[in-house]
Amino acid sequence: MSIGRDWIMRATEDASCREAALAAASLALPDGVRTPALGTASDGEGHALLMRDITEHLLPQGAIDASTLDAIIARMAELHATPLPPPDALPWCGLRQRLTLLTPGTARIAEAYGAPVARDIIDGWALFERHAPPDAVALIRALSDDPSPLLRALDALPAALLHGDLKLDNIGLDGAGRLWLIDWAMTLLAPPAVEVGWFLAINSRRIPRSLDDVMSRYATEARIVDRERHDALTVLCGLLLRGWRKALDAEEGEPDELRWWCDRAHEAARFL
Repeated sequence: MSIGRDWIMRATEDASCREAALAAASLALPDGVRTPALGTASDGEGHALLMRDITEHLLPQGAIDASTLDAIIARMAELHATPLPPPDALPWCGLRQRLTLLTPGTARIAEAYGAPVARDIIDGWALFERHAPPDAVALIRALSDDPSPLLRALDALPAALLHGDLKLDNIGLDGAGRLWLIDWAMTLLAPPAVEVGWFLAINSRRIPRSLDDVMSRYATEARIVDRERHDALTVLCGLLLRGWRKALDAEEGEPDELRWWCDRAHEAARFL
């Protein structure tokens, strides 16, 4: 791993290699969550991570079943209930950098690194302006330019330890029901709405329940107190991070999910 080769490290200002620092620190995790990291080494700006082979635990490609989803939600809530480490203990990912990672401006960093996803992000946001309602376009354009209103709204919710990239490709589940998580490069201290928004937006095609149902199940499992605000900010975080992908889907003849996000973002905007 090196900031000279990894555009996400550059975009999240990860000069010291966050993932290596987390592995070296042996971050305290709840019983139901595991990392396969065993150790690290560095040479200049390059870092190496030695990991246990968890191939047998990784989720298969394609859709997951309801019991697997429910186990992931339960373990996610367990992770978010972990006592918070000190804010200065590790080089956490900044919340602003995480939320703006996939905006048009940041996509230019990915483009400079030759990352194939850059073109999809740029084209997707252009299509968002064609397929999304005008109020959603104006809202997301404003937050892309300046996420401060969303950051202030999130400040009203309690922070938690977040993995930062809970896509199903980063998740394993063993026979004891423990969650094995790889790719801790964007770990941060922030409200769970950030993690849940990304989880819904990145995994929507592979989960067997409706997005509303997953939000409800998480909120119940995590005992969310301010449910209305949490759900609203979950939607805003998810749309800001992944609206471009939903617009690409709409362009390909699948507009329903983009409509779901935009309808709920319209209601959620009152929390900003």
